[in-house]
Amino acid sequence: MGTCYELPCTGCNSSGWVEAATGESLALDELVTQLSLALQAAHWQIEQLKNPQASGPEATYQGATGAAPAAPTTPGIEGEEP
Repeated sequence: MGTCYELPCTGCNSSGWVEAATGESLALDELVTQLSLALQAAHWQIEQLKNPQASGPEATYQGATGAAPAAPTTPGIEGEEP
C-alpha cells in the first residue's frame, strides 16, 4: 500500500517514493537502491544514538575512561613551611 492511500498506489509502486522532478515512480532497481541507502542511514543513526561520542571541549576532558582528568599539581607547594 502507498503511504497516503488505503489502496495500492500505482503511481509509486506502493512505496511512497517517486522521482522528485517528474513525480513518476522509480524503476524497481533504483527503488531497491534508494531504500537500501535509507535503511543503512537509519541503522547508522541508531548506532550513533546508542553510543554517543563526546565532541569539542568535552572530548578533551573525558578521554577514553569517561572521567575528567585530575587537577594539575605543582610539586613543593602543598605543606611547605614559610
